[in-house]
Amino acid sequence: MGEERIYLLFTDVLLFVKPVDQKGPRLQYKGHITLDRARVRAMTKEEAGGVEHCIELIPSIAGVDNLNTTFVGTTSAHVLYVGSEADQKIWIERLNYVIHNLDRLAMMKQDASSRSSTSKESNYTN
Repeated sequence: MGEERIYLLFTDVLLFVKPVDQKGPRLQYKGHITLDRARVRAMTKEEAGGVEHCIELIPSIAGVDNLNTTFVGTTSAHVLYVGSEADQKIWIERLNYVIHNLDRLAMMKQDASSRSSTSKESNYTN
């Protein structure tokens, strides 16, 4: 396993930070994963190199790197380690909930956009 990470789940992104101890507890930003159209699943111990309670999170969209300087064309899987099977189930449930809500919002925006363009087209034909 790598360095200790703390995960912070928001409505559209999962942040990961590293605890640092400089003049009191602090968190150092290490990165984020955009959850829009992401996929999440539990990993077997064998898939995770012998480590139990891992989650694979695969963002579906490419974007700009953390410094907003380079376009990233490929996505990569992120492996999250959680402490227990119960935590694994909770994290997967919550991540899926956020992803589902983002998908639902995207569909609503797409529907509104297509209705708007359809009404604009009918205005031009009248």
